[in-house]
Amino acid sequence: MKTAPPPGAWLTEQTDGFELGATTSQSVLLLGHVAFGLLWLCMMINMIYGEQIRRAQFDPVASVFGLLFVAGGIGFISSALMGAVGKVWISVRSGHATIFSGVGSVGFRSRFRWSEIASIRPAPTRRGQGGLFLLGRDGRRVAVIRGLKRDRLDFVANELYGHLSNARVAPGGLYR
Repeated sequence: MKTAPPPGAWLTEQTDGFELGATTSQSVLLLGHVAFGLLWLCMMINMIYGEQIRRAQFDPVASVFGLLFVAGGIGFISSALMGAVGKVWISVRSGHATIFSGVGSVGFRSRFRWSEIASIRPAPTRRGQGGLFLLGRDGRRVAVIRGLKRDRLDFVANELYGHLSNARVAPGGLYR
């Protein structure tokens, strides 16, 4: 018996596989963090690199130091965007699996053969979120799914397990 997906999750059965996914959205208020991150990043770039351009003098120490601020700003903005409007989906077609995690079409993809997966284990949780480790027959991590709220993660885990032949669940069940 299939359960209905919770709000923000979906399952599409296909003749040669399936697509399963969920949004990572936690709060639209995180878009305010995106705006703050962009403002902060622009200010840092202007202070560090703009000053060098205005003086027409290159400072290698300030430039390298500025790269840390740029990397931090990009990481902060990416994290806020993922929390506000991100998604995670798993597509399995003709034995080939793809896991996508990102915003729109920008993100990370992991590709592997679906037949490699032997078990599903919960990943460590934080702040009400958890993840899944998809493990191969030798116990190595083939793929990781993270960033979903508990109800969406439970749905994804149960559907993946239902589509996985010869799989075993970690001792104690998936999340119970």
